Amino acid sequence: DVYQPDILQSVSVAGFLKKAEGPHFRLPHIYTSDDLGFAAEMMGKYNTAELLVLENRDKPVVSGVITSEAILKYYSTQKIKDHDYQSPGKTRRIMVRGRNLFKH
Repeated sequence: DVYQPDILQSVSVAGFLKKAEGPHFRLPHIYTSDDLGFAAEMMGKYNTAELLVLENRDKPVVSGVITSEAILKYYSTQKIKDHDYQSPGKTRRIMVRGRNLFKH
């Protein structure tokens, strides 16, 4: 088996933020440099569906909020792409089409 790192650990939360509206200052926080995997861990640890995201440790400016919905949507999309790419049936069909192209 080939080791595949968790797809959430390779993507920063920065691209998945929504605007922080309302009393989000009470939410646990992470930083824009943190990955989606860490965000999911923190949501589980604090039993919350949202985390406040700060720019960085030196500059604690609010960048936005990351939601569990955004993480799950990304994860689901990536797993579907991964499954489509690695499907044995699809791979066989592609190989057969390729062989047929070279025969002509």
